Amino acid sequence: MGEILPPNQPRPTVIVYQNADFVSGLLQELYQIGILETAETDFTSIAAESSGSSGKGRGSIGGVFSFLFGKSEMRAEGEYVQEQAKNDENAVENRKKFVYSQAFYMDRVRAALRGRRQVRVIDSVEEAESIKIGDFIEFDASFAANEANAILDILTPQLTAAITRYLRKMEGLKEIRRVSESLEDIGEAISVEKINSIKAIHEAEAENQAALAEAVTAAIRTDFRSDKTKEFYATIGEESKKFTAVTVCEAEHFVSSDSDRLLDGRFTVLAKVITEAREDAPILAKNKLLHRLKIEAVEDALSPLADDAEAQRYVNLDLAAKIEGVSITVLPIAIYI
Repeated sequence: MGEILPPNQPRPTVIVYQNADFVSGLLQELYQIGILETAETDFTSIAAESSGSSGKGRGSIGGVFSFLFGKSEMRAEGEYVQEQAKNDENAVENRKKFVYSQAFYMDRVRAALRGRRQVRVIDSVEEAESIKIGDFIEFDASFAANEANAILDILTPQLTAAITRYLRKMEGLKEIRRVSESLEDIGEAISVEKINSIKAIHEAEAENQAALAEAVTAAIRTDFRSDKTKEFYATIGEESKKFTAVTVCEAEHFVSSDSDRLLDGRFTVLAKVITEAREDAPILAKNKLLHRLKIEAVEDALSPLADDAEAQRYVNLDLAAKIEGVSITVLPIAIYI
C-alpha cells in the first residue's frame, strides 16, 4: 500500500496554464521586492595538517663479552635525532547556480495569498453570489469548451456558403417536383421552359443567400473566435449547488500547445474575478459584432443552416443562447492539478 502524505503537508502541483506576467507582478506586489531569477553560491575550503617530533638520547650499555681472544668490555653510546613532518593541504572549490522556475514563484504567490487570507476557496453557488469583482478565488472544476468557438472551428465561411447554396438549389428542385406532380394529376407535363425558369430563380437566390451567409460568418468568426484567446466553461460544485465560471485564457500561457487538454479532467484554478454572479447570462452579448448587428438579420442569413433538417445532416448547429443558471467570469492566474 502506497504512503499517503500527512494532511498538513501540501501536495506538489503540475501546472497546465500559468500567466507568468500576472505571477511575477503579484509576487513583487506582495513582498515589495524584485524577482530573483538566479542565484549563485561559491564555497572554498582549505585544510592543512602538519606534525613533527625530534629527540636526542644518550645511552650506556655495559657488558662483558667473552670472545675467542679473551675478555673485553664494551661501552656503547648513541645519539639519535628524528624529524618527521607531514603537510597535507586540500583546496576544494564548489560553485552552484540556482534557477527559480515560474512554478516556484506560483507556489510563493499561493502561499502569500493564503497566509494573508486574501484568497477564497469556492465550491458552491451560495458562495458565488457573494463574490465581488477583484476577488482572488480558488476552485476545483471540470471544463467544457465554448460551444460558439467549437462550431466556428468547423463552420468556415466557405462551408457556410456551400451548404447555403446547396440547400437553396434543393428547394428549387423540390418546387419543380411539386409543379410536375400537380400537372401530372391533370394529365399534363411540365415544360422545359418552366423548369429552367424555376431553376434560374432559385439559383439566383442561392448565390445571393450564400454570399450573405459567407460574409456574416466571416465577420462573426473574426470577432468572436480568436486564436489568442479562448473561453472555457468551468463547472464548480455538484448538483443543485453547481454554477459556471467562464474562464478567459490566453493561448500562449498554456504549457502544452494543445489547450483542449484542459477538457480532459478536473483541475484547480487560481483566478481573479472580473464579473459578478449573473443569472442566465447571454452567450453572444460579449461579441462586439453581434452587439451591433440586428440579431434578426443574422438569423435570417443563417436560417438555412439552423432550421433546415437537411443541413442538420451535415453539421450540428445547436447553440445555447445563454449560460444556464448562475455564472461568473474570471481571469485565470494559473490552472493546475
